[in-house]
Amino acid sequence: MSPKPYQKNPAAPAAKPAEKAMSKPAKAESKPAKPAAKSAGKSVSKPLQQHDGWLATVLGFLDADGWPHETAEDGSAVLTGYQGENGVLSLTIEVEESVGLLVAHAVLPVGFGPVEGEESEQGEDAEASAEQAVSGVAELCLRLNAGLPVGSFDFDLDETEVRFRIGFLFDGVEANPQIVRNALYTVVDSADRYLPLIAAVASGQADVESAMDMLNDD
Repeated sequence: MSPKPYQKNPAAPAAKPAEKAMSKPAKAESKPAKPAAKSAGKSVSKPLQQHDGWLATVLGFLDADGWPHETAEDGSAVLTGYQGENGVLSLTIEVEESVGLLVAHAVLPVGFGPVEGEESEQGEDAEASAEQAVSGVAELCLRLNAGLPVGSFDFDLDETEVRFRIGFLFDGVEANPQIVRNALYTVVDSADRYLPLIAAVASGQADVESAMDMLNDD
């Protein structure tokens, strides 16, 4: 699997048309992308030799696998991106060496509201539709989590941001790039696979029941 050319500061794609949004989820290809422009705090690239432990292993894997990345100034997080089949994901990898914790999460490019080209609702109808979409995505995330063997969807209600997250404790475990690879590809594959269903509910093109029916038919 070869990475595609990287995109510079990729923007979240618009919600897919109805016939596309409800297509069956597909496994994402290996296509690391340029880190997204949005990041928490200043970030800089640092030489690998300045890091050790699991953070060095994470950076070593990203370099070897062809993922462009940036490290946070305090060295606690790595920012990168991933071009999946269904959208561009922003990926953050946090390493807490002091407590032996690694957490990776991907932000799904989900837009709430009508897709481009559709008439927008106004006033109370628009507000009710937005609330219904938020409620539907929250319910869908819970229902999807119930069937996942590993990882989970998080829904930040304040930011209306959907993420897929994996975390594990590595205290006492020797740093291993294969573990990093398994974690990162599980995050991006899972996020990209379910993105069309979540996007369809967020845009009002599908309700939770029809989205789950589509998933069960896969």
